[in-house]
Amino acid sequence: MRLFPSCKLHQHRGKWTLMVYGQTAKALEVNESFALLWEHFDGRDFSEEDLRTHLVTEYGLDDETAATQACAIIDLWKAQELLIT
Repeated sequence: MRLFPSCKLHQHRGKWTLMVYGQTAKALEVNESFALLWEHFDGRDFSEEDLRTHLVTEYGLDDETAATQACAIIDLWKAQELLIT
């Protein structure tokens, strides 16, 4: 899968916004964790396992928690139409 390429992440005054450009543009206010994950995976193909591994190595989550969180993140990105699968 891959993150939707027509998005631009902005930081202004400590707040993060993901601008999603398509037929219409929308702005999503996101937290720093979202922004860091987006920056890491933007422009590359990745799997749920890649995301899980990143959560373990970068955030120190145990495997079970990381697997649950990876699934939740992917579900969120799908719901917001931010993934190309």
